[in-house]
Amino acid sequence: MKKSTQFVISMLFGIIAQFLILSAFAQTDSSKYREGCVLFKLKDNVSITSGAFKQVYQREVDKTQFSFIKKISDLYSVAKVERPFYDADVRDIRMPRIFRMYFNNHAEADAIINELQKMDIIEYAEKEPAYHLTYVPNDEYYLNQVPGFANVGWKWYFDLVNAETAWDIYLNNRPASPNIKVGIVDNAVYTTHEDLADKIVATHNVYDGTSNCNPVSNTYDWSHGTHVAGLAAADFNNGLGMPSIGVDNKIVAVRITNNLGGIVNVPDGIYWAADNGANIINMSFTSTTGGSTLQDAVNYAYNTKGCILVAAAGNEGNTTINYPCACTNVICVGAVNSNDQRASFSDYGSQVDIAAPGGQNTSYNCAALSSTACLSSAYGSASAPDLTPLGIVGNYHLMVGTSMATPMVSGLAGLMWSLNPNLTNSQITNLLVSTAHNIGSQQIGPRMDAAAAMQAVLNTVDVKEKIKNSQSAHSINIYPNPSNGLINIYFNSGKNPILVKITGIDGKKVIERSFADNNKNNSIQFDMTTYPAGLYNVTLMFDDYVISKNINIIK
Repeated sequence: MKKSTQFVISMLFGIIAQFLILSAFAQTDSSKYREGCVLFKLKDNVSITSGAFKQVYQREVDKTQFSFIKKISDLYSVAKVERPFYDADVRDIRMPRIFRMYFNNHAEADAIINELQKMDIIEYAEKEPAYHLTYVPNDEYYLNQVPGFANVGWKWYFDLVNAETAWDIYLNNRPASPNIKVGIVDNAVYTTHEDLADKIVATHNVYDGTSNCNPVSNTYDWSHGTHVAGLAAADFNNGLGMPSIGVDNKIVAVRITNNLGGIVNVPDGIYWAADNGANIINMSFTSTTGGSTLQDAVNYAYNTKGCILVAAAGNEGNTTINYPCACTNVICVGAVNSNDQRASFSDYGSQVDIAAPGGQNTSYNCAALSSTACLSSAYGSASAPDLTPLGIVGNYHLMVGTSMATPMVSGLAGLMWSLNPNLTNSQITNLLVSTAHNIGSQQIGPRMDAAAAMQAVLNTVDVKEKIKNSQSAHSINIYPNPSNGLINIYFNSGKNPILVKITGIDGKKVIERSFADNNKNNSIQFDMTTYPAGLYNVTLMFDDYVISKNINIIK
């Protein structure tokens, strides 16, 4: 184990040379572990279905139930013992065997671990890392007005990954009932935010066991999880704030902080998200130490529940190996700036699998810096300077970091899975990484390419399934889309349209064809191979309604 176990949620929204750490969340090396708490696990061959260790189906364990726990309780100040994963999926043999022991005399940790490690039934006993939040504000950016801010490109991170083409592919082949959920395991999520409320399907607070995962106060430092959630799954095309890369992604919000902001029970958060419907689990935090319990939780989510897990590489700007991103079965994400170069804060090395936009931390002039920060939803603005000069009002703010790059990858994975939910977690991961753009030897992997990834997924979807999934009352589907010229238009009206009109993006008519109502095939074919590449609109006019969809012609 490495010396430092400080978990860091990278709440970086503009970095200057000197790091400023919130005193409320400061953690010194003398407090590297969570006080008064150890984790241990029974060996896999120890039965918990019968005999002395028969599992009681509840979280808290009677200290007198097991002789080995009673022995330690008699020797030390044990206050409580629990099985945090007592209700784990029956297919997993490891998670139900994990215990967490609390004790009043914090100095007894090493002695308790030593006692446990002497027992033949114990596979491992370990201290639990102490988690806490840090972030680095750039006052210069926030306190200066930006001349000509109306020309600042807030969507640079979407442009960099070809998001608009990816959205076209998805929206033109949109399934009828997409239901992919991204688990935001983070400090808090503002559940009534106007851009998030309609997307949230489940909430949990691992600290107090309630469903309240909201921030404790209206301050910027509590905004991290809300910002992350917005990047992965904010409402799309609703006229508010910024869209997410994920369009239809839903949110499973899991708060892993106590009321002071300190992170607690990370494995519990992963486990709860996996057990409560999350298909993808986003982890925008880092630690230089992993642990057997953390890896067991990751394996449970990936192997037993079929999740994709995505984690931040870290913001030290070096080759530090961080966790959970270095865990097996986790996609590790580095950050690039708007020039497709590794962000100076991003950790790098062989552990990093893929890169995504995360912003930049060098001292540009104010206007340039504002174009290299992720804009998404954030909880309130009471503790952050007024961003009205930048045209930002309400519950929205700017952040940069691998914490922001990570939900870009999670959100894209969700978009891919929505298009073809029949793919496995390993198949989505392989397509995500293999289609990413090669950015050279920057040691942060290739940079995600949303358009290429979505095209690769589209190629895996059966044509009939595309039509079936996308059709509802009065709908059309165009396949293939994008197309090199030959297009098939499918509709489910039971009758032919009176008129089909195809127009260019400028609104000028390109093709217009009338039909008699004597063909019940519900499909029409057009050859557009002689027309220039570009975006066209296809409109079908029936006697009582009109429907339309865009088609992208490529050469």
